[in-house]
Amino acid sequence: MLFKTINQNTIAAYALLPIFMIGIWMNAFLDVSHPAIVLNQDTMPLLTMVLSVLQQNVLVSTGVSIFLALIMALGVNRILNKYALVNIQTPMPGFIYLLFVSGFISIQKLSGIWFFTPLLLLAIERLFNGADQRKPMSWCFEAAFLLSIGSLFYAKGFYFILLLWISMFILRIFTLRSIVASLIGLLLPYFFAFAGYFLLDQGSVFMNLIRTNFTSAIPFYNHTLFSQIYI
Repeated sequence: MLFKTINQNTIAAYALLPIFMIGIWMNAFLDVSHPAIVLNQDTMPLLTMVLSVLQQNVLVSTGVSIFLALIMALGVNRILNKYALVNIQTPMPGFIYLLFVSGFISIQKLSGIWFFTPLLLLAIERLFNGADQRKPMSWCFEAAFLLSIGSLFYAKGFYFILLLWISMFILRIFTLRSIVASLIGLLLPYFFAFAGYFLLDQGSVFMNLIRTNFTSAIPFYNHTLFSQIYI
């Protein structure tokens, strides 16, 4: 009965999405064994700004995580339905996405990844929009620009430029001009960020921060055999 309800394109099915999400994330509000915010050594500039506001507040940090995850679930659902990547328009892809990203309390805690993923989704959608354009360079620029802003929250997101280039190739907009446009969009936010640090006489701090985040391992979680199978 429940499966039939959420597998229909109705208001009731979409209304169940946030209820379902809050239910499976409830322990994140109550758990105190994990920090409210997951850090990866030196935080990236935009994430640092967010942390200065939240300051390890469990309730607010978890609420922000839930909001961003819900935005992602709706965004994934929207793209799949808008571009007819699934046969039936239902909120089911959103429910499946939430199941995949809600397996552990440590994953549900706020981290730079939660800010990066909506921007990655927007970047991919920009490429879809540009696929029908005669000159898709501006769309490729915007996609890479959004990805780059996201990587200022989560540094490893920078490497997802490869995913954008693969998407550009599949969508047949992988031209020399599009590649150059995407490279400009990728580097521009870092130029602005470096300029800001430089004006504060902290240019070397920014370079060390980028080097550390780009080359360090990802120490977020200590996985068990079960969690490795789940992931």
